[in-house]
Amino acid sequence: MTNLEKSECKEYLVNTLGVMALLYYYMAKNVVEKLGEEEGKKLILKAIREFGSMRGEAIRKRVVAKGLELNLQNMNQNYDLPLHIAWEMKSIKSTPYESHSENYFCKFAEVWKELGKEAVSLGLLYCEQDATLIHSYNPNIGFNNPKNVLREDNCCEHIIRLTKGSS
Repeated sequence: MTNLEKSECKEYLVNTLGVMALLYYYMAKNVVEKLGEEEGKKLILKAIREFGSMRGEAIRKRVVAKGLELNLQNMNQNYDLPLHIAWEMKSIKSTPYESHSENYFCKFAEVWKELGKEAVSLGLLYCEQDATLIHSYNPNIGFNNPKNVLREDNCCEHIIRLTKGSS
């Protein structure tokens, strides 16, 4: 694959993620309009957590099928999205038991911020699936997201830790 092809693939991937972000927003917006803010957001959060759980369980199954340990390195190597291509991430620390990263570009966040305050609020609910995904992959992994660009931080920060010996 040439560099031009890689560049084109990244562009298509990022555009696809933008469309996914729009789909999520319009579905979530209509749920809130139909059910009201409180009940609508409850339903969205329930759905997002189910989505994250399904993704985490699928990644877990891939790792287990390969006979690998349920650690962070194997989770990342069997992840269901090519985050390393589409996101602009900086790894602070990466071991099988701990991952600390900062993400400076997320197409989802970019789209929701362009759409305004309501989209940002609904987008923050979407971010909840990260913790659920990781917990479903391995309940002995803790997830902390102290920074989020949707909360006006300069990046999304993810600190993920596996209790040693608990994989």
